[in-house]
Parts: sequence; structure tokens; C-alpha cells
Amino acid sequence: IWVQDMHLQLTYISPAVQKLLGYTVDETLASGIMQLLVARSAHQAQRLFSRSLVEAKKATPEQIKNVSRTIELEVRKKDNSTVWTETRMSFLLSDQGKPIGILGVTRDITERRQAADKLRHLNSELEDRVRKRTAALMLEVKERRRVEDALRESETRYALAVQGANDGLWDWNLKTNDIYFSPRWKSMLGYREHAITDNLDEWFTRIHPEDYAYVQNALQAHLNAKSPHFETEYRIRDAKQ
Repeated sequence: IWVQDMHLQLTYISPAVQKLLGYTVDETLASGIMQLLVARSAHQAQRLFSRSLVEAKKATPEQIKNVSRTIELEVRKKDNSTVWTETRMSFLLSDQGKPIGILGVTRDITERRQAADKLRHLNSELEDRVRKRTAALMLEVKERRRVEDALRESETRYALAVQGANDGLWDWNLKTNDIYFSPRWKSMLGYREHAITDNLDEWFTRIHPEDYAYVQNALQAHLNAKSPHFETEYRIRDAKQ
């Protein structure tokens, strides 16, 4: 607990200062509060004191009674280490209600500041990780869109090539056993678009009986990786038969 007059001269400080800072009461009174503060905190305190004195001159006694200020300051101890403090200040008033000094109550908040600094550091690290991860995800999304656009372009070109080709194309998905017959494949056999379903039987049942075993052997050889391509000639029944 300490008291300053309206000229910011320290007039009283409680014995607890020695436990907090290592200075005796006389040593603290001789140096004053401002001399104990580190440079940045001294500048902040000076601004606060000056502003408070200006406000006190303009305020009514009732207003001054309710005025209080809280500030966090870094103070240098006698052993040259520093401690963070929180000080709550209010005006001392005369019997006539005029300000005659400033009363301050100071306490050690070093552990709280350290915890807050650690939390800010952790938050900063987390924000940095989030920024990096977000940037990585944005790159992934951009690359995925590029691949999707390229795939759509490729599919479009493939579809145009199929439409422009005079060959009958088919595509067999061995995992799902689904098969696709192009419109040209169907028309080569004399069928309309929807006359033939996407079913393997639509192909195998139309193969000439004398060629069926040959086709199956050639197909099985390719499926067993014994031949690089499935390429064979055979007869197939069209819509007229």
C-alpha cells in the first residue's frame, strides 16, 4: 500500500514493500515509485498519473470519489530481477472533497502474467499451425480442382472421340462386372440405342457357337495376364438373325 501527494511524491509505503521488492521502506521512499519501474512501465505510469491529475481538477467531489484506475507495471527488485504487479489507484480526498493524494494497492501478478504469456504463446503456435494447415488444404483443393477439370476435359474429349469414331466400343468393369456398349457397337449389330441392355449376356450370347470357346479362351488368357491384349476375330449374331 502506498500514497503519493498531488505532486506525485511518494509519502507513504507499507512494510510489505520489502517482501515484494527487497527494498526497505526508507529506501523506497527515498527513490520513489517511478525509479523502481522499468522504462516502458515508467512511461505508462507517468501518462496515467498525469491524465488522472488533469481529470481530478475537472471532476466534482462526487465524481472523484468513484474514480479508480488499474494498471499492470513491471517493477525492478533490489536484486535486479523484475516482478509484474497490478496496482489499483484511487484519490484521497480532504474533508472538503478535494483530491490531496493518490492511494495505491499493489500486488504481485508475476505467475498470472507468466501463465497468460504461455497461453498466448500456445495460441500463437496453434494459430500458426492452423494457418499452415489451411494453406496446405487450399493447395490440396486447388490441385484437386485442377485434376477434376483435367479429368472432365479428358472425359469430354474421350466422349467426342467415341462419337466421331466408326468403331463399336465397349467397356467392362471387372470389379463391378458392369459393361458399357457404345451406341455405335449396338448400331453395327442393327439395334437401336435401348434395344440392348448393359449386360454381359448381350455380348456372349450373340457370339457364334463355333467361335464361343475360342473367344472365351482368348479372354481368359488375357485375364490371367498370359497375353498383353484381348484381340481376336469372331462371328457375332446381328439383329437380322
